[in-house]
Amino acid sequence: MKRFGPAAGELVAPSGVLAGLQDRQLALVLQAIHAEINHNWTLPRLAGLAAMSRSAFARRFQETIGMPPMAYILRWRMAVAKSALINERLTLDEVAERTGYGSAGALSHAFLRAVGCTPSAFRQQREEPAQETGRY
Repeated sequence: MKRFGPAAGELVAPSGVLAGLQDRQLALVLQAIHAEINHNWTLPRLAGLAAMSRSAFARRFQETIGMPPMAYILRWRMAVAKSALINERLTLDEVAERTGYGSAGALSHAFLRAVGCTPSAFRQQREEPAQETGRY
C-alpha cells in the first residue's frame, strides 16, 4: 500500500523558509533579505553573512529553501512590489526604490519577466474587479 504524507504522530521536517529560519546561518541571511529588500544583494554578500563559501551557501540555500538565493530574492521583491502596487498606491518609481530596482523601467522589466505582465497592467487588473462591484 502506498503511503502519502506522515503517519499520525510522525514529525515532519520543515521545508522552505520555515526550515531556513531554523538553520542559524540561513536565518541570518533570510532576516537580512527581508529587512533590506532594496539592498543590492549578491551571492558573495549573502554567503558572507552566512559565514560560508559561495558554493556551500548556494547549495545549502537551494536544498533548504527549495530555490537558489537570487530566485528567492526576486520572488520576495515581486511579492513586496505587488503589495505596494495594490495596497499602498505607490508610483512605479517608489516601488522600484523600495524593492531595490534603480528605476521604474528596471522594475517593469523584472516584473514582466517574473509575473508575466507590467506593474501597471497588474495594478489595473486588480482594480477592475473592485470598481465593478463598487468596493475598494
